[in-house]
Amino acid sequence: MSDIRKLANRYELGDLIGRGGMAEVFEALDTRLNRTVAIKILRDDLARDPAFIARFRREAQAAAALNHPTIVAVYDTGEDIHGEGKSATNVPYIVMEYVSGTTLRDIVKSGRKLATERALRISIGVLDALAYSHSHGIIHRDIKPANIMITKNGDIKVMDFGIARALADTRATMTGGSTVLGTAHYLSPEQARGENVDARSDLYSAGVLLYELLTGQPPFSGDSPVSVAYQHVTELAAAPSTLDASIPKEIDTVVLHALAKLPEDRYQTAEDFQSDAERILQGIPTAASVAPKPKKMTTSSNSTRNKPRGNSVLVLLAVLGIFVGGLTVWLATQIFGGATGDRISVPSLDGLTVEKATVLLIDKGLTIGQISPENSERPVDTIISQIPQAGSQIISGGVVDVVVSAGKSKVVVPNLIGLLTVEDARRILSDKGLKLGPVAEIESDSDKGVVISSDPAAGTAVSAGTDVSLIISSGLKLIPQVVGLSEAQALTDLANLGFQVQILQQVVTDQIGSVIAQAPKPGTKSKEGALVTITLGVPPGTPIVVPEPIIPTETPSATP
Repeated sequence: MSDIRKLANRYELGDLIGRGGMAEVFEALDTRLNRTVAIKILRDDLARDPAFIARFRREAQAAAALNHPTIVAVYDTGEDIHGEGKSATNVPYIVMEYVSGTTLRDIVKSGRKLATERALRISIGVLDALAYSHSHGIIHRDIKPANIMITKNGDIKVMDFGIARALADTRATMTGGSTVLGTAHYLSPEQARGENVDARSDLYSAGVLLYELLTGQPPFSGDSPVSVAYQHVTELAAAPSTLDASIPKEIDTVVLHALAKLPEDRYQTAEDFQSDAERILQGIPTAASVAPKPKKMTTSSNSTRNKPRGNSVLVLLAVLGIFVGGLTVWLATQIFGGATGDRISVPSLDGLTVEKATVLLIDKGLTIGQISPENSERPVDTIISQIPQAGSQIISGGVVDVVVSAGKSKVVVPNLIGLLTVEDARRILSDKGLKLGPVAEIESDSDKGVVISSDPAAGTAVSAGTDVSLIISSGLKLIPQVVGLSEAQALTDLANLGFQVQILQQVVTDQIGSVIAQAPKPGTKSKEGALVTITLGVPPGTPIVVPEPIIPTETPSATP
């Protein structure tokens, strides 16, 4: 009996190649398509917690929406059953592109110094990925060397968009997101202050990354994550050329512009940052400028820049307390994995604001997770439900997701991306008081009928009864090249893609037993169930059998 662990009767797990706070990553073989993949599996001890499962599923949905050469692709998702009977646990997993190469973290730690041109080109690749994800409403939130792969061909691949959130989720902050998102050396000032985060936060982190690639060290360092984060808020980084005289002065301006403390003072889009990096390579002047040094973070200066609601001094102290507490919880989770900590009773958050709930959870040794708005007659911005429920026992450092009232005059469009059928979307929209609008199909790698996007987008507040239109996958698949293959191999390849096969015979003197022709031709896009005719070479003297005609369940598309 084989000891190989298999998922969905398709994926054979191999070596463990990575481990994070929530999941383990294995190299695996997709036996259906005969290709190597990477599979991220939620840790068993976390799979029993509904909050962790919800976060993991959201990771799959967010990442699956991105299809770009500089982003690690997501192929499939599913759940593996661990245990039996009442003790059985459904453990979610994500099937991803397997990338052969090394991370930038390994390169930086090796002490190898990158040439200035190479550092710029790597950053251009990262910014290309960010430009694409931002255009789809997704912020990465954790750009750092460990999340960037350099393939054996020298290409750039950005990983772990799984902890990303939609741009529309403006309430998610450093402690108001799923956990403390981001690593201290690469935190943007607004992340460090616990403020709302948008795409410009990724650009700051990309600036830190470029700084480290150029100089071999991040712009700020200290004895603790708190001291590093404080420098991100209050101190200006030294110009890269002061650490390495070979770095052109023009690069100083670009890097320091990306590291501006206020989002409005730095690059506004990834395309702008990318354009200036390319200008440096071409020897063309840039329009970047360096913002003035910010004031020290005192009560007066902080309340001037971002005036908190209510008593400004108390709110500032609360934000600082959230920041320090959040970093403590995050570090404990990263170091100990959260698997062996004490179990804590989840407090009731009903009726609290997110700010008060965050402070309460940190005081208990927990942290706030997903913050989802929902139409309700309860007071706006107050918590109306939570997962896990009050009284549940979860590990220290665990996460509590909350639903916040969006008021009764508007309805928030739910996230429909990844649903398998239009009927599922119709039912969910109806439950929210919305209507299903026009449905259009596009070509996609997803299976037929899977929801690709909605209009209005998820998280948008609209009037009750609003029509929500959908774009779904047409399910078109490329017919593979089977000429030259054996009959058995051709039938297997076509059947695995869901095509029907009709076999014709032709007498030949060579290529006997192999496929000598096929129709439609390779590369044609067809729906599942389409008929593919193959012609098999047979030796002279073989009686030619005329097959019964097959009526295809789908007609092949003529699109090459």
